[in-house]
Amino acid sequence: MYYPSTRAYHPMLQLFFQVKRKRCGQCSACTRENCGACRCCRDMPRFGGAYKLRLACLERKCLQLVPRPPKPNAAEQSSPTKGQIPRGSGHGSPSAKPKPKRKPKATLAGSGAAVSPRVAAPRFKVILVPAPPPPTLVLPAVLRPTCCAVGCAGTGSAAEDAEHVLVCGACGTRWQSSWWFRYLTAAASEEAVAPAAAPP
Repeated sequence: MYYPSTRAYHPMLQLFFQVKRKRCGQCSACTRENCGACRCCRDMPRFGGAYKLRLACLERKCLQLVPRPPKPNAAEQSSPTKGQIPRGSGHGSPSAKPKPKRKPKATLAGSGAAVSPRVAAPRFKVILVPAPPPPTLVLPAVLRPTCCAVGCAGTGSAAEDAEHVLVCGACGTRWQSSWWFRYLTAAASEEAVAPAAAPP
């Protein structure tokens, strides 16, 4: 918390709370001309300087600085002056110009669907054709394994003298296949059990 008594004793508070002042414009130092000999004058462009210091002449330091006038209040800043736009004339204010109403969208005859006027109505009708049924695969009553010999187009059958062995009917090559042997023997037993068809 700030106490007024500490302002007079603490030097940093004196710098912080000091009032900004300006030249009086009436004393002897303010009314005299630039000397042209001090370092501030030699830095001025009128005396051929680079204007890096940007300071006033040392001989023209004011003897009695005057405090600057206070800034205008918020009420004075809010009041419009010449060349300013008054409040309430911007976007969303009650005095702003109302937006024009949009035109209703065009609709198709006989339907309540809205259609943009830029997009033309379709002139063709889409007809969906059902896909044809997939072809049926007809398998023979008993599958026959092909011969394992290169270049032979014969089919194998279950061997009678050995188990899980197949014999080619064209070249006589023998090879082992437990799955085909069980399948062929099961098919043969089904054919033997099934009754023979009566002659016409």
